[in-house]
Amino acid sequence: MGAETYNRTTPNRLLHFSYEHPIYPMFALFVIASLIKLLDTFVLPIQELVGELIVTKGLGFLLVVAYVWACGKGLGAIGFHRRAAGKAILIAVICVVSLYVLTYGAQLLALWAAGTPAGLGLTAVDPHTGMTGGLAFGVWLVLANVVNSAMEEGLFRGAMLRHFRIRYAVWGAILLQAGFFAIWHLNWPIWKLYTGRSDLGAASLEAVILLVSTGIAGIVYGWLYHKTDNLWAPFVAHMINNSILNVLFIRTEGGLRSGTEFGLFVGLLVVGYLALIPLIALLARWFQTPEVAPWGDGMAGVSVEMNIARASKRTLHDERDG
Repeated sequence: MGAETYNRTTPNRLLHFSYEHPIYPMFALFVIASLIKLLDTFVLPIQELVGELIVTKGLGFLLVVAYVWACGKGLGAIGFHRRAAGKAILIAVICVVSLYVLTYGAQLLALWAAGTPAGLGLTAVDPHTGMTGGLAFGVWLVLANVVNSAMEEGLFRGAMLRHFRIRYAVWGAILLQAGFFAIWHLNWPIWKLYTGRSDLGAASLEAVILLVSTGIAGIVYGWLYHKTDNLWAPFVAHMINNSILNVLFIRTEGGLRSGTEFGLFVGLLVVGYLALIPLIALLARWFQTPEVAPWGDGMAGVSVEMNIARASKRTLHDERDG
């Protein structure tokens, strides 16, 4: 193996395999999690009873935990640790809260300017199943978002991003995990088409919108993790984002409407998310948060020679990207 020799005192074969072939275990996790999600979406009736794919969220998170533990590591290896956690969470809150304050504010101003009385209203709606409810259902949706954010951030950012960094430069790894994250959400338009809730045209349009919106979100969450080296940052951002869209609505004379029903709101949200990329970089520099290291760097069981060789390869990748 030349310079990339392992410390043979480490007996964990899965850990060794993940160092040498980082793409394969991530693809396997994605396939297993997707099969669970397909079963949860098309076979089990739970989502239509409780408004959430709770089996996917729970088992998906356990799948990520099982993989990390099978590698002989704890959740800190994928970013769930206390190092700079306060700074990372503060960056996430500043970014997401400011984004939604500006987006909702601009949409309300546009409605008022058009002569339409409007305000904000609270209710609880699951956007996929259309289920609605009161306070108890709202609390349930927020709790489900906590589990969902832990699962998706653990898989796509915590595990995938660090593994992909072994083979790719920063933006290559971020874009790759964001692509997997976007594909992950395509079950919903397929389910609506399968159940007759949408025709082919509507389902196709929803699929395109989901690919773009979740792809952009995946890029921003990946960048947030990269610039803070703490998975609590994208976890909090993801959870706040989903919860706001579940419970905060725009009230007009026609009733409560989701912000995503307004073209201006959606456009501002997309542009705003992209604008978070330089804001995150600025805040990370201000708070002096570290950046994510590739899977294996600094971990027990990886030789000094291997880390040096990997660092040299990444420098070449980054120089080519630059």
